[in-house]
Amino acid sequence: MNAPPDEQIDNFYSAVGRRVKVARTSANMTQLELSKQTGLTRSSIANLEAGRQRVQIHVLALIAGCLSIDPSDLIADTFAVSRQGLPSPVNDDLERYSTTARSFVEAGLRTSRISESKESA
Repeated sequence: MNAPPDEQIDNFYSAVGRRVKVARTSANMTQLELSKQTGLTRSSIANLEAGRQRVQIHVLALIAGCLSIDPSDLIADTFAVSRQGLPSPVNDDLERYSTTARSFVEAGLRTSRISESKESA
């Protein structure tokens, strides 16, 4: 499977950053306060929110915890994931779960495909 274009990956991180910013401001938290709680620098938070800095999944989970939200809320629907090509049992099982849970699994599947493509390149 081909890796998504760089623009699509950039758009993914921009969308994640926007969601972090919305969640942070909804929690009435400044970038500095979030940086102190996560151990990241304030400039890292700013860069992440602007989509200029990619974030590792464990850091995203830490940020979500500090903001009292589910990590999947930060990545849900950031990729327009096509279910074509998913094994039928996986696709059928996804229908039983909430939209947020489905989006989280689909984003994880998409991310694993990106990693597989890079490894085979």
